[in-house]
Amino acid sequence: MPDSHWNLTKAERGVLPALLYVDLTQAIGRYRELLQRAKRRGGLDYVAWITRNLLELRIWAEYCGRSPQNADDFICDAVRDIVDLNRRLGGPSREVLANMEDAKRFIGDVRPHHKFRPVADAAAEIGLKDFYERNCKVLSKYVHPTAMSVVAHLRGKGEDIARKQFFDWGIELAEEALQKLDSSYLGDVYRKYRSTMNNVLAKLPAEMRPFQKPV
Repeated sequence: MPDSHWNLTKAERGVLPALLYVDLTQAIGRYRELLQRAKRRGGLDYVAWITRNLLELRIWAEYCGRSPQNADDFICDAVRDIVDLNRRLGGPSREVLANMEDAKRFIGDVRPHHKFRPVADAAAEIGLKDFYERNCKVLSKYVHPTAMSVVAHLRGKGEDIARKQFFDWGIELAEEALQKLDSSYLGDVYRKYRSTMNNVLAKLPAEMRPFQKPV
């Protein structure tokens, strides 16, 4: 991968929060669509998993929208995640290693290059620690093969009621996340740069591009 892909100018880097707005909006939309499909007959663990992901996106939407620094930190965490995976999986090619060095220079030395910010830390920073921990705990009881989900799993009407509760909860979280994004710093940057964003997309590494180009 050419070095120029990591050598964005200050002005080009300033557009990245607008791209992050697109990424987060599309992620929320994808999970909301999955939730709609699972509304009536989706497995309870699957519906809980989708809703828990929307809970995390609700946290990230507010955290990233609070400041340019938070948005940049989250963007750089995409690189830190890749560095962490390469550390754990081992054996990357020479080309990948060289690319990782370019990526490390891009994200700087705010934290160790493999240390991404956990969502729980982001929740605490924006004053939603209790909200996140309480709700994540409930959903995780169904997402993971806990003793309760294995031995005392819900059936019949009880499962239907829980599924509807998780569905309603997930839709509410999705709407809140989208509202937070739209009224945030990220939303302002997106509206400012919307017409010029595609010019920046061509210079970004593939792993940092949105799934779709903005309209």
